[in-house]
Amino acid sequence: MQLNFIQLDQTFNQKRQELWQLIESDIQQTLDKFYVVLNRSKTYGHLVKGQEDRLKKAQKNHWAQTFKEGFTEDFFARTKRIGMAHVKIGLPPEPYIESYNLIKNELTQVIVEKCTKRFNTDSQKIIQHIQTLDTVITVDMAQSISCYEQHLKHLEEEFKHNVIESFSNKIAMSIDSVASAAEQFNSSLHAISNLTQNNNTLINQTSSKTQEAAETIENLNSHVEQIHEFINIIGGLAKQTNLLALNASIEAARAGEAGRGFAVVADEVKKLSHNTENAASSISQKINEILESTASAVSKVLSSNENTSNLADSFEQISMALSQQQDAFQDINININNISANVQDFSEDIKNH
Repeated sequence: MQLNFIQLDQTFNQKRQELWQLIESDIQQTLDKFYVVLNRSKTYGHLVKGQEDRLKKAQKNHWAQTFKEGFTEDFFARTKRIGMAHVKIGLPPEPYIESYNLIKNELTQVIVEKCTKRFNTDSQKIIQHIQTLDTVITVDMAQSISCYEQHLKHLEEEFKHNVIESFSNKIAMSIDSVASAAEQFNSSLHAISNLTQNNNTLINQTSSKTQEAAETIENLNSHVEQIHEFINIIGGLAKQTNLLALNASIEAARAGEAGRGFAVVADEVKKLSHNTENAASSISQKINEILESTASAVSKVLSSNENTSNLADSFEQISMALSQQQDAFQDINININNISANVQDFSEDIKNH
């Protein structure tokens, strides 16, 4: 693995090994101080309680390998494992970085104290050791901290996936619910439309039958009027016959005994014509009543036919409105399907990014 911003010259390996020889005997004491501080922490002390000795040994071996072997592939793999171990136990990055700073300060103090005790050690050598220590700790810390970044990315992806999946499921359920309701409503519209068409057919048939009945009543009215005319003629003939019988009676009376037989016949004809006239008058009265009833029936039938025609027009308008609603719901179903597809594409795009 390549270091991006830290430039190491050819003498760095030698400087690193010299530094290890200087601090090796003090690394254990430094780690002891570190774990004392860590155990005092109310927030993070429980994370290492009972494991101090094992962790000190592992950390001491890690620093020994790092200073002796340098930034090898094994070093990068090892720092990744250490970083992921701290992530798994729930240690935040802030105290993790602070721990590096504590170790760095302790070892820096060791460097200064040991170098000042050696009279032949100049200040440049002290600076060299501190810079080497700073480089090793910085690289080690950077590799371990990168695990937190990877973990955060993983959590972000997992969270994004869960949110998108939940969002997609909720949207899909809502769309399915709306689509189902629309389908049920559309089915109801179809049923109502069919019922309306059937009613419209019945209304048309009823209107046709009503029209036929009106025509039949009109024909009946015409025949009744003709009969009324005939009755009037009969009544007129009866009146004329009555006048003729009256004249015959008068002539028979003048004839005396010879006209007695004619008088009897004339009297009977008179009675018959009188009865015929009364019967014609009574029939005429009944025919007038029939004519009035027929006229009323015709008026009502025509009015009913008009109402039926209006009802048929209303059902036709209802049928047209239902047809338009069916077309609208068809468009809604198409739009719902498009929305569902777009939501699915949106979810896939977010997952891919």
